[in-house]
Amino acid sequence: MKKKSTLAAMLMAALLSGSPLAANAQTYDFSKVNWTDMVEVFANALAKGEQYPTDQEIMKLGISRADLEFMRSHVKQRTRIDNSNRLVPSTYAGRKLWMNTPMGSGSGGDAGYPTGSFHSDVFSLWNYTAMWGSWNHSIGQVPGSWTDAAHKNGCDMLGGTVFFDASHGDNAAYYVWTKFASTPDNTATGYKGYKYVKPLVNMLRYFGVDGININWETGTPETSKEFHKACYAYAKDTGFKNFHIGLYTTSQTLSDGNVAAHYADKDEQACDAMLNYHGEGYISQTQEVAKRHNPKLGASGVWQGFWIVGMNHGWEDLNEEDGKEVNICLWGEHKDSRFWSYNSGAGTMEQQANYQSFLERAFSGGNRNPLNRPAVNEKGNKMEWSGSTPPLSTFAGFSTWIPERSTVQGKFPFATNFNLGNGDRYNYRGKMASGAWYNMSAQDVVPTYRWLVVNAGQDTYSNALTVNFSHKDSYNGGSCLQLQGDASKATDVILYKTDITPNDAANYALVSIKGAGERAEGIVESDLYLILKVNGAWKEYKIPDNTGKSWQEHRIALNLNATDKITNIGFRVKGGTNKYNMYVGSLELNDGNKVAPTAIKDLKVEKTGETPSTMDVKLDWSVNANANEYGLVYNDDANIDHFEILFKDGANGKVSEVGRTSQWATLIPALQVKDAAHPYIGVVAVSKDLKTHSDILWQELKKDPNAEEDPFGTYGQSSLDVNAQGWETALKLRGVQRFKTTGAEGDIDFQQTYEEFKAANKGGKAKYLNYLHVKNKTLKVRQGQTFTFRLKGFNGSDINGGVSKDDCRYCFVGGWMDFDGSGTFNYGKGMKEQPLWLPLYDNTIQGQAEYKFDDATKDGTEPYGERVFRHGSLRKGNLTLVAGEGLLGTIEIPADAHVGKSRLRIVYSDAWFPGQFTPTANNNKGYTLDIDVEIVGDETNQRGEKDLHDKGQLEDWNVVTEITDVAKDNSGSVQVVNGNLVFKGVQSATIYTVDGMLVKTLAKPTVVRGNELGRGVFLVKTGANKTTKVIL
Repeated sequence: MKKKSTLAAMLMAALLSGSPLAANAQTYDFSKVNWTDMVEVFANALAKGEQYPTDQEIMKLGISRADLEFMRSHVKQRTRIDNSNRLVPSTYAGRKLWMNTPMGSGSGGDAGYPTGSFHSDVFSLWNYTAMWGSWNHSIGQVPGSWTDAAHKNGCDMLGGTVFFDASHGDNAAYYVWTKFASTPDNTATGYKGYKYVKPLVNMLRYFGVDGININWETGTPETSKEFHKACYAYAKDTGFKNFHIGLYTTSQTLSDGNVAAHYADKDEQACDAMLNYHGEGYISQTQEVAKRHNPKLGASGVWQGFWIVGMNHGWEDLNEEDGKEVNICLWGEHKDSRFWSYNSGAGTMEQQANYQSFLERAFSGGNRNPLNRPAVNEKGNKMEWSGSTPPLSTFAGFSTWIPERSTVQGKFPFATNFNLGNGDRYNYRGKMASGAWYNMSAQDVVPTYRWLVVNAGQDTYSNALTVNFSHKDSYNGGSCLQLQGDASKATDVILYKTDITPNDAANYALVSIKGAGERAEGIVESDLYLILKVNGAWKEYKIPDNTGKSWQEHRIALNLNATDKITNIGFRVKGGTNKYNMYVGSLELNDGNKVAPTAIKDLKVEKTGETPSTMDVKLDWSVNANANEYGLVYNDDANIDHFEILFKDGANGKVSEVGRTSQWATLIPALQVKDAAHPYIGVVAVSKDLKTHSDILWQELKKDPNAEEDPFGTYGQSSLDVNAQGWETALKLRGVQRFKTTGAEGDIDFQQTYEEFKAANKGGKAKYLNYLHVKNKTLKVRQGQTFTFRLKGFNGSDINGGVSKDDCRYCFVGGWMDFDGSGTFNYGKGMKEQPLWLPLYDNTIQGQAEYKFDDATKDGTEPYGERVFRHGSLRKGNLTLVAGEGLLGTIEIPADAHVGKSRLRIVYSDAWFPGQFTPTANNNKGYTLDIDVEIVGDETNQRGEKDLHDKGQLEDWNVVTEITDVAKDNSGSVQVVNGNLVFKGVQSATIYTVDGMLVKTLAKPTVVRGNELGRGVFLVKTGANKTTKVIL
């Protein structure tokens, strides 16, 4: 039988109605999102002769237009390249993988939606994923940003989950569903005699999703089988070929008795069947039954389930020849993906890096190269760190059974900024444009291979280079590609399987690179080549060296014919040293083809948060295009690739980019407005050609002179996650009673009573729950000093008669201190961290003297972190945290610590999983205490910031095309007219290539013929501070 969760009963009520379990985050209000009411709205539209309701009719349910757009996706699912030429030939071409897991962290509220929280779930192994189950969202309330990411990579997105769970005494959802499945309608608005077939399917198409998910644990799907079949038939009749009713069954295998209701009979499909876990031993029987009953469908809609609470399963059974057509489904589980919750690290940067590596070992195999996979092991596939060995190091990887998938096909252009969908800042052309962000809609098409590293020009794997995504820098967005290792060995990194051709002969590549790590100014040798497999043979293009340590974008002529076919894209490293370290921030293949995007309209802007220096801004807009027959406009059909969010100070101020999205709504968190007298925010639609754009819609932002300072400062938000399971429990007992230091330059003794702790949360209505920034106390420490601390949480045994002991003993606790003056905990140079206590936890009080330290246990601890202590017991209680005087520990201040203001952040997070145990994320059932610190000392050789991002003013955002003029100023204007540059009122101009090479210097220019420059992208400097990007 399927595992039952104590959470299921709570999920039932919340997911039936669509309402969150916790109070909604301030940015969104989904409290009125009730999918059953929404289906009725679509039924009423049909009764009036309309295929779909108006937006206003849906909004009458109590949903704002902006929140409605955040739930929708306008990204048409991209088709996949034929996979007959698979990397692993032994895989079955038609076998697929269904991720039946949550998205984001928690449920309801802003879980999975765009936020300002950098440490968020950015799943990125879409290259092996065919369907996503949306386990933690109700029907109709799935984040459209996740649907965008899935559709870009050819993955189906189920539009929410409904739970039928009689084991907890709640059959409400089941009764609603059986009502829908049995209500007749023999009029023209019905389908096959059912009233709710059309409304349900039409509603999914309106939101841009591909089906629904049912966790069926009461009654039998036999009673609804004909209704399910009618839904599939209607979807097929209307061209909705990727429609699904995902059914999580209680059966481990198909049989003649259940195949018709769980899956299909006589090729009339009723469901996509997820068979319960531990059924892989019967996979041959399942395939035989499916194929015998369905000669055409075969087993294409049958998925064998695996519960990823662990990864020791009967993987060998997947190799059975008579079972290869059965697909794979991963479940795990209600609030967070197990991959996310098991992940760990010493700080946010490292946790994000570890998460991507964790996913890569799960999908590409323990060596993170699908060409170099470990043998299939059914035991020893550990999901957590074991000493210094990372999780899943021995796992064969799902690429052993699932073919890779790619959607990169058709005509130019192709582009990526290697964006995962989050960042501790948003960069524009390498410089900071806004603060920490999370938005899966901004995730780029992911590489087909993670990571296919081979000897140059060969099909044999290489260990010379390590490839990874990095958040430590970015060109546009929040992440980039990093290549490290031995460049003396010619090595290829093959990223994408493609099937693309240029539109014309004026084709080129744009590649931005930057030397990673600390570097002096001067030439940075790239030792890097763009490689394209053209008509079956590799072509390499040298990427020029950088002329300094900052980001540079290089333009490279490709010299391809319009008939040339590119089937792979990658990079080659050769001719360098064995200490190679390079960032790649963007890659674009483009040509001279241009197409105008459809105009946008109806921009609405709302401030959702403000401090004297930043604003959180929520925007929505629409596109001036007619919807299809189901009420949806696809961006593709409007010639739109994406939208860019722009910022300027004053009506004629310099324009910069502060965000991107594919949705018709977005959130820009921590917009930097401190120095802006008259801030404006705008939106522009960028064409599928990536060169032309619509007119910009602008709206002025009014600054609030009474805005309050952010208590988190520059260190990032850390408070209680109200989307997490059991968050209310943390409000009862999980808080710091005392933090006392001895031996510091200036000690502190912070104490609060239980009544003060409760009062600070204001009955659960405080802006930031379980968070306290200590006032009027500063810890003063000296360079090279070691001091002792006592840290004690409230002891449930002493409060309210000891009714509950669910206090901080069941938490991890850690401390982070800023030692480099960066105002973050992300770029530390490193320090001596107090080791973790050995896991000998019981209900006795053991101080440091009796405890042995454990130097071997690792959680991915980085050598350059700023965590100064950690403690806690994984999935156990530790009385040391709450009894007696509490935890005894030491903190060592580095001798070269940066003198000045700093901060110590102490974070508790539930010890069941380490995924949210980090200094800059909302914690899981924990507590955060911020303490101001002053570092003093005489050492002048102080560590500087390890933040190596480019500094200085943002570059001006300006794209000039044949249909767009530039705003005039005292430096005149330049315009592209019929392929020529036309100047007006310009006293002098200098033309450069985008990588900084001088082309022409002009005095009082009027016209420059396009054939004098050739086709390409150029920078035209007119006046002291104005540079315009033009495309000819």
